[in-house]
Order: sequence, then structure tokens, then C-alpha cells
Amino acid sequence: MTQSVGNLDEHPDLPRRIEGMAMLRRIRQQPGVDKGFTLIELLAVMIIIGILAAIAIPVFLNQRAKAKATSVKADVTNLGKEITTYYIDRSGTIYASSPSAGAWALGTTDGGNDVATGKLSAGNTVVAQSITGPTSICVAVQNTDAGPTNAWKYTGTALLQGATCS
Repeated sequence: MTQSVGNLDEHPDLPRRIEGMAMLRRIRQQPGVDKGFTLIELLAVMIIIGILAAIAIPVFLNQRAKAKATSVKADVTNLGKEITTYYIDRSGTIYASSPSAGAWALGTTDGGNDVATGKLSAGNTVVAQSITGPTSICVAVQNTDAGPTNAWKYTGTALLQGATCS
């Protein structure tokens, strides 16, 4: 028994709709229909990824070097401010050192008790010092991971690049 769809005049687009559904069914049943990407599409994506990597990797590596330099500057500035603070209330010669990895210490010249201690950023160490009074301050900090070009010294009046105090 067949059902009547009604008058075709009431649904003029019905035959086209049925024909379109039949065409979609035929396309879906055809073997060899695209089921992936072509080699050209994959190569184009690989080239784009390669170009983006060529741009991003040097930028990333440069940011790491800048971060190490900034950590050295911050550490030497903090140490210099600590030395200046010492001379507000006291006088005499003191020394700055890195008694252990990741630490700094200020103490009297006779090696007695520490005046102050603090932490250094990873890889940073005190490499030179010459502190004889409130107007004669020089302390240098270097990042051992970044080499000798990444050393900064605090002179009491300026932050300068270099690992020596004279």
C-alpha cells in the first residue's frame, strides 16, 4: 500500500528535494571518495609550520638571554642597595661574596659575622667586589650559564656592564 503525498502542486520543490537526496546517497556510496588530505596540502602545511618555527625559535632564545641579563641586573642592584643601607648606620670596610650557590653574603673584612645575606637568581654569583666606604662601592654579579658577557657591576652611582672592580 502506497501512501499519497498529496497534490504535487502543493509542494512544487518536492521532486527536486527527492532527486537531491538520491544524488547524495549515490555520492556517499561511491568508492574512492576523498578521505584525507592530498600530498600538496600536507606539504603546504609543513612549509608554513617550518616558516613559523624559523621565526619563533630565535625570538624565544633571545628572550632567554634577555631574562638572564635582567636577573643579573636585578641581583646586583639589590646587593648594591643592601650595601648602601649598611652604610646609613655603620662605617668600615665590608665584603660581598657568594658563600653557596644562589646566595650572597655581606660581612666584615675580618670574616666574622655576616652583616646581611640574601638569595641570587639561578646561575648568578658574586664575581668581584671592592667596598671600602659609602662612596667607594663596587660589586659585580655574573650569570655563570650565560658566560662572561653577562656580568654587571653596581658602583654606587651607576649600573655598568663588566665583571671587574678596580
